Amino acid sequence: MSLNIELIILRGLPASGKTAFAKEWVEENPGNRIRISRDDIREMFIAEHHKVWYNLPNRKQLEDQITQIVKLAIKNAIFSGVNVIYDATNLKKSYYNHLIDLAQTSIDTYNKIYISNAELSISIKPMNTSLEECIARDRAKGESGGRKVGEKVIRKIAKKYNYK
Repeated sequence: MSLNIELIILRGLPASGKTAFAKEWVEENPGNRIRISRDDIREMFIAEHHKVWYNLPNRKQLEDQITQIVKLAIKNAIFSGVNVIYDATNLKKSYYNHLIDLAQTSIDTYNKIYISNAELSISIKPMNTSLEECIARDRAKGESGGRKVGEKVIRKIAKKYNYK
């Protein structure tokens, strides 16, 4: 029996349902699935990062470190034979193309080391939630004490990536 490893890359605006989808997916088979989240990694660096992140003078360096952590986590998951869902906005292809290349290289290396025929399935899952729904969800999250990005930031991201 051949090993099949799955990498799902989520795409969508903040509050589009990426995290809820990812958590549900993991819960369907928690022993064989993990969720990798840029927001959770940011939270490890700075508590309540969503309130201060965009004003940090070293934000670019921290984002580069987070990218390295994401890459390491994906590579290690593949080497462990675990399925991965990557929970981040990923609205620009270059944000996730390097992860696709890394995943493919990792499965190739895995197959050489373990003399295996493991297969890798990679899919991009767009969260087609409207801009107005994302803003409403974000507002509700903030009102209930959760992480809030803010309408201004969501609209700015939507405009930058021509998201309707």
